[in-house]
Amino acid sequence: MIQNFANIDPENFAKVDNLTYKNKSGNEINVDVVVKGGITGEHMGGFTSLAVNSTTGNISGNSINITISANFGISSNVLAHEFGHSFTIASNPVGYKDAFSVGHNCQDPANRNSFISKTAVDWQERFDDLRKARK
Repeated sequence: MIQNFANIDPENFAKVDNLTYKNKSGNEINVDVVVKGGITGEHMGGFTSLAVNSTTGNISGNSINITISANFGISSNVLAHEFGHSFTIASNPVGYKDAFSVGHNCQDPANRNSFISKTAVDWQERFDDLRKARK
């Protein structure tokens, strides 16, 4: 799935592969985006998680974790969407942590331009457009 994303959208793959964030002290820190499979549930496509120290702005373990449902195939746009969340997190880890709410639905048009959703949906749509152009 990761290689498929990299083949279709090498520009955004490079962004995720070389992702950094700045903590509250202004230190630029590399962050790893770790992708694994395994979540289940009929409504779940993917989930991006992390822990952020609100005082320092550090991402715990300098790691953003993405879990993708086994129900989605290699050509699914779910990974692109979750990578978009990772990019937003790196732009403002504390802001993302503070804005996140369980049950937030990025696919709801009312949430399309929210801080949590915007980049994720942009990346998802870009991936879909690039994939269609390849056919």
